[in-house]
Amino acid sequence: MLIHIEIQGRADARFPARMYRYNALLKDTRGGPVVDSLAVLTGHDAGPEWMRYRDEGLACTTEFTFPVVALGHWRSRLPELIALAATNPFAVIVMAQLQASHDRDAEHRLDGKIQLLRLLYRSGYARDDIRALIRLIDWMITLPLASTNDSSRPGGISRRK
Repeated sequence: MLIHIEIQGRADARFPARMYRYNALLKDTRGGPVVDSLAVLTGHDAGPEWMRYRDEGLACTTEFTFPVVALGHWRSRLPELIALAATNPFAVIVMAQLQASHDRDAEHRLDGKIQLLRLLYRSGYARDDIRALIRLIDWMITLPLASTNDSSRPGGISRRK
């Protein structure tokens, strides 16, 4: 059995067809195992629980249905994610994505990033795991480049008093 996960950030009408194509290609290239596909919508607060691709010809019909998870649903479940973070690195990744998609203000992004990093260190992950998660969080939650006015804070962001 293979699990195929696609992460989609923006709405795209061709997405269900692409999911079907990738699912079929995985079956073909791997010798026909069961392939379960899952879509993760990162830029959505709401969305369908299932998506469907349907293609009809003169005598044949192809239909492919797959489950969908909209990460925005987890925004209201933040305490649950925090509790899961100690043993589940995917909870940390979901929180980083929620932070990245929610806050556009540089100072709020920095504060959210610092909170995630503190959570990582309190969670008791191994050093190499923390480094890998920090690299991912840095990639997901970008901060502005340092300015010449304030290079003492990460990303050159100064806190207001």
